Amino acid sequence: MSSLKNYFINLNIFESSTDSTTTDEEKEYQRRLNIIATRIFFIVFIIVLVGLTIIMKTRNRNILITIENPSEDQYINLPFDAHCPCSRISLSYGEFISIQTRFHQI
Repeated sequence: MSSLKNYFINLNIFESSTDSTTTDEEKEYQRRLNIIATRIFFIVFIIVLVGLTIIMKTRNRNILITIENPSEDQYINLPFDAHCPCSRISLSYGEFISIQTRFHQI
């Protein structure tokens, strides 16, 4: 368990520059900065993954339900954004539309 802890404490995924003119202090400073950058990278990476997971789990899913020849009550109870690809309806227009014309003389 201790070796695993040390592994994560010293984890460094960024490569240090191999300049021969740098001193040991500068190399150690660069190594510490790379370890900090590695930790920040993994924290941001985990936050993004958790955020994407939450978004994917909570987003609305489109559900396709086909109702052949719906009645008027079924049609009224459909959600507002429902689409009706029907070419004919089960009720004739005469059952709920009536047109009465009256002509007047001019």
